[in-house]
Amino acid sequence: AKLMTDVFDTRPRARRTHAVLAMLADKDMAGVVANMRAAVDEWYLAGLDVERGAPVTVLAQQARAALGSQPVFEYDTVPAALAGAAAAAGPGDRIVVFGSFYTVAAALAPEQAAWRRTPAGAERVSMR
Repeated sequence: AKLMTDVFDTRPRARRTHAVLAMLADKDMAGVVANMRAAVDEWYLAGLDVERGAPVTVLAQQARAALGSQPVFEYDTVPAALAGAAAAAGPGDRIVVFGSFYTVAAALAPEQAAWRRTPAGAERVSMR
């Protein structure tokens, strides 16, 4: 999470940052969210249907505890969370996908190419 905020500091400020997050259950979910809180405007959380994957309900509980009133949206899958973020993103916005290699792999799958065609001027960032 620290590396990602450092990368954001080297780029022009996005109008809004939409985070797509799915994580493994044995990772520090609350810590990652807390570290990214200041850099993210809206959160699109998903469950990971893999061994050790965190269900979205568990991730959302941890995230809401760390975020307070920031918007948090829950989805069953990474593709569904990506679709939600892409629908909400406008010109000058940034979509960031992170939390696990599984999360980024799902976002970069060929069948998910549509989210990368968000409105002109929107920035997409995937980090593992």
